[in-house]
Amino acid sequence: MDTRDAGHNRRKVNGLPAGDAAEVLDVSVKTVGRYFDQGILDGHTLPGGQRRISIASLRSLAISRSVPDVEQRLLEVLTRKAKRASRRPSPAAVQ
Repeated sequence: MDTRDAGHNRRKVNGLPAGDAAEVLDVSVKTVGRYFDQGILDGHTLPGGQRRISIASLRSLAISRSVPDVEQRLLEVLTRKAKRASRRPSPAAVQ
């Protein structure tokens, strides 16, 4: 299922920002954008135009391209993402 379109009631997948995906693949953010636009990477686009890349798609591409230490790179990015999320106040706490 194509999840790149934010509209049309399509199911969205959780994913990584293009910058994090670029770090895992050891490529530029522009390259990640091209991969996304060409359908090489799956994900979705947020209303503001930011891309979120599917972790499964990212892992698959990295392995197929023989990117070294894929699992370690993903772990580092996901750990950093979890730390950022834990610092944000919950919506209930803001009210």
